[in-house]
Amino acid sequence: MFRIYFLIILASSFRIAIAQNIDDAYRYSEYSPAMSARTMGMGATMSAIGVDAASVYNNPAGLGNIRRNEFQISLSNNSYNNESSYFSTYGSALGSKLSLPSINLLLASIKYDQKGKPLKTGLVSGAWQIGVNKLSDYNEEINFSGTNASNSITDYFASYANSFNSILPPSQLINEPGYLDVIAYKAGAIGYNNTTGKYNSAYDSTNSNFIQKGNIARTGNKMAYSVGYGFNIDHSFQFGFNLGIQSIKMNQKLNFKETDIRTVGADKDIESINYYYTYFDKGTGFNLKLGGAVTLAKGVKLGVVYDFPTRYNMKTSFGYDAAVVLDKNASPTISSLRSFTSPFNTNSYYTVTPGIATIALNAVMDKKFMANLEVVSINYARMKMGDTLGPYSADNQEIAVKYANSQIIKLGVEYNHGIPKNKDLTLRLRMGYMHKPSAYKRAGVSNFEPLLKPEYNVMLGTGLISKNWYIDLGVRLASQNTFLLPYNIIGASNPQGVDLKRRRNTVQVTTGFKF
Repeated sequence: MFRIYFLIILASSFRIAIAQNIDDAYRYSEYSPAMSARTMGMGATMSAIGVDAASVYNNPAGLGNIRRNEFQISLSNNSYNNESSYFSTYGSALGSKLSLPSINLLLASIKYDQKGKPLKTGLVSGAWQIGVNKLSDYNEEINFSGTNASNSITDYFASYANSFNSILPPSQLINEPGYLDVIAYKAGAIGYNNTTGKYNSAYDSTNSNFIQKGNIARTGNKMAYSVGYGFNIDHSFQFGFNLGIQSIKMNQKLNFKETDIRTVGADKDIESINYYYTYFDKGTGFNLKLGGAVTLAKGVKLGVVYDFPTRYNMKTSFGYDAAVVLDKNASPTISSLRSFTSPFNTNSYYTVTPGIATIALNAVMDKKFMANLEVVSINYARMKMGDTLGPYSADNQEIAVKYANSQIIKLGVEYNHGIPKNKDLTLRLRMGYMHKPSAYKRAGVSNFEPLLKPEYNVMLGTGLISKNWYIDLGVRLASQNTFLLPYNIIGASNPQGVDLKRRRNTVQVTTGFKF
């Protein structure tokens, strides 16, 4: 997972939670293959042959090539470096986390003839795969700050409160559950105009000049718990399937502070606002993928995979805190600090990912040099969302408008060099590249040009392999320039957001034992 999403959903025509939105659907649909250190070093390729315990998850047809039992485990360190620019003020955030991204067990079965020799025709071999693989890592932090002379977060609160077909007056609003507009009104960040029948910012002037500081912290991952089987026919055709449960856990916290620095006389309204938004998303989905591979010529193989759409049944818990500090010149009948904390709310929904089609080509020369090329096609416009009452019609229409059909290109090469003094050892050197274009349509995000930027992945690796064991090192350097909105004032044109330079580096070690 490696893109930034709009943080605030446009309000619907009826009062619902704003914890989930179409960008959550994208987050959980984004293409992220399982990778061992070897696969990582080769640009996340290997789908044509799949002789790696983690890569067979990406194309289960590779199980047909497995000739021995194998146990594989990986250790990785994911680090991030996010640089932000918000109203021409720069910020940064650094962090890292260790994890066990994959554990896989392969159980091979070779078919023999009556003389005890391995078969050369017909069903010659098969293998099972049982494994746990991390598909996405959501851990990161983003800091931003700047002086906003255009608007206030209270304008966002008011626009949300006014976005419903039926605007609730304060007498009814305060009896609602802990939604954003309820919290903002009770904390004193917005007020109600009896003449217009609408909510407005609690600042007493339309002039804007505010220092705004924010922190976004995310944790979580998407994991796949799977079992697969593949078989080999005539040493020329391989077929396989993979069944699994995928689990999602994603926690996000937004801490936002706004301080009034206007010079409009003796202010008698708000001095500062502290706003906190927290939500926890978790869910599970059943996944099926089918794969095939065929030998085109000596040393040349073609692989195809189809990853069927996955429906995730999600449950969200969310809540808000708002604290408003009033100016010293504010009315003495009003407390200098007005705060309100919402109870945690829960909401259930589902999201359906698009299908993923992969075509892969593998070439081996003299058993020393291997090259892989893969093209992955995923149409994000086919994502869907809904709940027990039915599809989210407005959200699904927005998905179709905003998201595009993307083709991801991956390249990888590996060179095998024998060690003269130890014939049982072979040194492997690898490099790869993955280009992930934007998942957005230009027409759908015309005001947010940075969202159209691609993601670049440069990968390197090395390893040692013997007859019964191997150890590999892989490095992934990913970068992308993108964009986020700390808040989105409904109906505003050309909203100002945070420009981000996102860098994520992964160092992974994988070891395996054959038996």
